[in-house]
Amino acid sequence: MRARIVGTTVAVAAVAVLLLAIPLALAVSALYNDETAQSLFADAANAAASVPAPLLRGDVVEIPATSSGAAIAVYTVDGTRVAGSGPARADPVTLAALQGKPSTAKVSGEVSVALPVGAQESLVGAVRAALPQSAVDDRIRGTWLVMTGVGAGAILVAGLLAVWQARRLSRPLDVLAMTAGRLGEGDFSAPTAPSKVKEIDTVMQVMQQTSERLAGVLERERAFSADASHQLKTPLTALRIRLEGALMRPVDARDAEIRGAVEEIDRLQASVDDLLRLARDVPGDRQSLDVTGLITTSAIMWRSRLGGAGRHLEVQVPNGLSRITISESALRQILDILVDNAIKHGGGTVTVSARELQGGLIIDVADEGAGVVDPQPIFERRRSGGGGAGIGLALARSLAQAEQGRLTLLARGPHPVFRLAFVVEDNQA
Repeated sequence: MRARIVGTTVAVAAVAVLLLAIPLALAVSALYNDETAQSLFADAANAAASVPAPLLRGDVVEIPATSSGAAIAVYTVDGTRVAGSGPARADPVTLAALQGKPSTAKVSGEVSVALPVGAQESLVGAVRAALPQSAVDDRIRGTWLVMTGVGAGAILVAGLLAVWQARRLSRPLDVLAMTAGRLGEGDFSAPTAPSKVKEIDTVMQVMQQTSERLAGVLERERAFSADASHQLKTPLTALRIRLEGALMRPVDARDAEIRGAVEEIDRLQASVDDLLRLARDVPGDRQSLDVTGLITTSAIMWRSRLGGAGRHLEVQVPNGLSRITISESALRQILDILVDNAIKHGGGTVTVSARELQGGLIIDVADEGAGVVDPQPIFERRRSGGGGAGIGLALARSLAQAEQGRLTLLARGPHPVFRLAFVVEDNQA
């Protein structure tokens, strides 16, 4: 790119110099030729003032000196030179002057002019003044040489400016290329300093925004992998147990187990869909939801799991709770995580309760275990400790925040309570 910028700039400058220099050179040549002719006419007129009248062949004529060094000659009316330096007989330019007309011409390598000389309205002779054409050409060439130097200097300056501008433009582009390469390698933290070139800064800003979006997408995809592994493990295990149990039962008793397995498959599908929405930042199936019905329905599965562990579930959900606008599958996923956390890391009876409080809907999940003993944040992803902090709680909080809710732990000690809060539908803007 640098070579193209420099080459293009120098070429444009050279064309501009040529377009200006050629007509200027021709104008200089015409100007110097005109100036020479005017100077010769002045010298001839000065000499004509010293010509006697009448002018005879034997007359002595004193020709004044000229500053230009022009050769002056005086001719009688019959074309004979009587004084000065010039052709012995009148040449065409002198003959024209003897006809009463001032004339000029370039003949035999000379620039010559001739003026008629008259006395009392009668022609007495002519004065011829001449300079070598080489003297005029030397002056023209000297000026052309100066013009060539100025033009070359202008092209050189344009080239230097082009080199500076090319470096100024290519440097931020090199940074962009390096940043793009780092993005391709998975490094989304590459800083981009302003280049003070508006167009390039715009590209840098867009690339920075793209980098941030890619970092977010990659982080969500990684979270999806971890969340999927965590959330699908339990339903897959339950599905395997059901199917293995069905194989051990008589043929007539398998239908119920197969229906239960199909329900587990539906739960798996819903979990995958929810996790994909969260990973891709796509809004879920938000709708006006009956929380009482959802908890009552889910309690059947929770009791089955708790019963297998020799524990009990208590549901405290009054009828007539206000509806909330939320993704049903997301809320079911959050509650499943909280109950699963209580089953794995808690103890005693698990209590799921819901109530309205100050324009909001509160859902509590509590157990009678020892509580959270790990002093570190329990909602931090990829942690594992005695208190049960891990991916599940981090995912539950992410899902709650995605649905404009809030998930908190009320107490770390014995009988821990996880609280899920949402704004009820009547109070939403």
